[in-house]
Amino acid sequence: MQSLEILGDRQALLTNKLLRMRETLREDISIEMLRRIADDFEKVYSEMAALLTKEQREASHEEFTKFEKMHNDNRANDFIAVLQCFSSRRGIPNDIHSDNATTFVAPVPSYGDAKLGRLERYQHIQLMHQNFWRIPSPFARSPEVEHKCELELQEIDIDTETDETDCEAIIDLEDNESNAESLETISVNGIGGDDEMTLEIRYEAVLAEMTWVERAQTLATLQALVARHPGRAQQLHAKLSSPSRRRSLHETLKKYQAKQTRALEKRQALQKEKAQKIQQLLTRVEDVKTAKQQLIEKKRMRMEERLQRAAENRSQYLKDKIKKAHDEEEKLKEIAFIKNIEAQNKRLDFIESCKEQEGRLQDLETERQKRAEEKAAKEAAVERRRQEIEQERQKKLQIMSENRREREKRVGKMQEQKERQRQALAREKARDREERLLALQAQQQATTEELQRKIIQKQQESARRHEEHIEDIRQRAVELTIPTRNCDETNSNKQETDDNLSVSDKGKDSGNGKANKKKLKKLRLRMAQAAEEYTAELQPLAPQIRKQSQVPKLLNTIVKGGGPLGVERPLGQLLRLMAKAEVVDFQSMWLLDGLKIISDVIQQGMEPNSEISKRAVVISVQLYRNACSLCPQISRHAILGNTITVLLDALLISLKTPEEKCPLYPVELSTELILACTVALSPTNSLKQTHPKVVERLPDLISYTVSLGLLDTLVRKFTKIQESVETQQSLVLSLLASLGLLTKLAELCPKGPDITKFLATVKSTELFGSVSLLYAAIVPIGECIPPRTISLAAATFNLLVTLANLDIVTFQDVLSEENLSFKFLDVVSILLQYCVPKSEEKGETQAVIIDLIATLGFFCANNKINQNLLTSDHSSVIIKSLTKLPKQFDMVIYPTLVTVIYENPEAKAILSKDFDIASLEEYSKSDLAKKNRIVSLLTKAE
Repeated sequence: MQSLEILGDRQALLTNKLLRMRETLREDISIEMLRRIADDFEKVYSEMAALLTKEQREASHEEFTKFEKMHNDNRANDFIAVLQCFSSRRGIPNDIHSDNATTFVAPVPSYGDAKLGRLERYQHIQLMHQNFWRIPSPFARSPEVEHKCELELQEIDIDTETDETDCEAIIDLEDNESNAESLETISVNGIGGDDEMTLEIRYEAVLAEMTWVERAQTLATLQALVARHPGRAQQLHAKLSSPSRRRSLHETLKKYQAKQTRALEKRQALQKEKAQKIQQLLTRVEDVKTAKQQLIEKKRMRMEERLQRAAENRSQYLKDKIKKAHDEEEKLKEIAFIKNIEAQNKRLDFIESCKEQEGRLQDLETERQKRAEEKAAKEAAVERRRQEIEQERQKKLQIMSENRREREKRVGKMQEQKERQRQALAREKARDREERLLALQAQQQATTEELQRKIIQKQQESARRHEEHIEDIRQRAVELTIPTRNCDETNSNKQETDDNLSVSDKGKDSGNGKANKKKLKKLRLRMAQAAEEYTAELQPLAPQIRKQSQVPKLLNTIVKGGGPLGVERPLGQLLRLMAKAEVVDFQSMWLLDGLKIISDVIQQGMEPNSEISKRAVVISVQLYRNACSLCPQISRHAILGNTITVLLDALLISLKTPEEKCPLYPVELSTELILACTVALSPTNSLKQTHPKVVERLPDLISYTVSLGLLDTLVRKFTKIQESVETQQSLVLSLLASLGLLTKLAELCPKGPDITKFLATVKSTELFGSVSLLYAAIVPIGECIPPRTISLAAATFNLLVTLANLDIVTFQDVLSEENLSFKFLDVVSILLQYCVPKSEEKGETQAVIIDLIATLGFFCANNKINQNLLTSDHSSVIIKSLTKLPKQFDMVIYPTLVTVIYENPEAKAILSKDFDIASLEEYSKSDLAKKNRIVSLLTKAE
């Protein structure tokens, strides 16, 4: 069932259609268009009436009555407008107005009146079409269908008759039957239609001599006069209540059969009249065909006469042509004779000239033969001399080749002897090396088997004790894995972190601000002088390389500038060229100081209101990174040429300036700069031995990074993380890049006295805030850690291991703070619970486990407080998780466990419940332990 809202929308659409049809009613449209518009009006109003459902009729009687009145008024006005246009086109006076419009347009049946059925509405529409527009009704039906419909309606009236409805139906049927043939306009809407029909029959003699308009006006006036005469209601009641109005079904059928008989006679008469008209029309057609045939025959005769006259004229014209041609032929013969004589004379003259030319050619040929014979004699003499010289040269070559063969034989014999000696020595060395390797392998295999045997034996002995306490251990492990930090503690931690940062910032700004500026100036000046000395020592680019490579041309284009596009295009070409560059391209980039040009573009692009676009800056950073990653020489040049400081300055500016997210640049500019700096520093370790100046420049570079405040800016970025970052891809990438840069700086920082202030920064920032970062990112998630967070954990523990290798004292001092140590152990316990079940999977999970265990070893090395903290009940989950790791991690776990129990009997007693202490002591005395970095810290302390 349709809802009221859908019906309201459909009614609105029909109303819009009515408005468009009203706009098309104008004086200059055709009668056929008027008929189509009239049919469209009828269809639209019928559809609007059909939209009124039963629910709408019963919902609100007042609203339905109001809509019905408005519907009828609009319909009458539209039909009057169509009639006015129609009368103006047919010459009918256009003086129809609303007072007498009821005569021309029948009143619309009330769709809410239960007394009117389909027959009354159908008759109303059909009469309106036939009497006023003379248009075939779209609802017209065949007599049989109409009769069937009327019988159905009559049966319904008989079955459901009442005193009032039955009388009204009978009166309407009688009036329609007796007056349908003589009325021009009729209304079937209640009692008013019967009165009008009676007036027209009563005054038929008077109305017959009037025009159509006068007839309608007179009927309207008479109806107004007799509408309310006294006693009319009683007469009508008596008439309607008369028993004679009731009819049986047989009488009704008989009446309709008579009506159909009369209609059939009228149709037959109409068909006869149409047949006569068609016969007359055919006669006229035959007459027209005969006249047309005569006209065609006359035209043919005229055409034949014209053709005959044309043939006579053509024959006369040809005769004249033939006569004129005969005279011209005689003249042509005379001209041909004269030309023949002249041609013969010319032929004779040509023959004589040819004979003279042949004589001269024979003389020239004789002279040429003489010269050729002389030239051949000279060439023969030259050839003989050349052959003599060639024979002498061949003799000399043979002597030289014999000498060379003898020398090669002597050299070959000497080389064979040396090769045999070398091979004998090599076989001897290989045999010795294989013997030593086999001995070492056998010894290592025996040691490993012995350790495994002892471990298995001890594990079997402790299995019984382990089974007794397994339930208690599981319960405590579950309780300890759930973080129990409340809101107050979290807020206090945040407040303490913010206070520490604010205090450190204030102290740095007030106490060290001027000192840092002076130090930066000195460092920049010293590094600039060293870069100038380095660039002065560079060799100029060879002309051959300049011709073979496109890099010089593109660098010159960048230097010239030319607006944003003038810089972006060559930078893009260089970026694509570096991906498939050859040696000459790398040499050009190095010797022409291409990194300096690229860094100048980055520096200018970071300035406010710069002409260089952000796209050009991003492409420059990517080009800088690719060049350094593909060529170690260029990476070393980035440090020695001092171009990396430009990237560090640009990185500090980008970190302090908020960046707008753009789909064209999914990676932030600060992240690109961090990656470029990390790549530029990556191959430095392998180049320390090849270029000593790199080692001299690294302390100044690290001091410059610390004094610039870049490390503090990165730490502030870490401290802002207070929730999981799994869904923030760009932030995770930025954090990973920042951790990678800090790890690289820690690797390059020289050990010993802290001249670069790098370790002081590590201590003041609590290991760069890495532990707090992991705590904020992992603890809210729990044990189900997503992949990006695992990557973040791997990078963080790699940084922690690097810092511990750099200075273990600073590392342990920072983690000795109670709040930070608890955060560290919570993070370690959660990561172990997640990573241990997936330890067999190769990837970042294994890297996290290895670095995490190494970090625990550095945490406990020579530190009894940290040893007791790790073996306490709060951290017992960590020890239990380490027992679940497979045997392939034994070489990683053993050094850490050795540091945990070193000179600590209490920790040894606690650890003996889960591990074989004897196997750990044996491992600590083995050669593998001596080579281990963590265990070596214990021996140094001794």
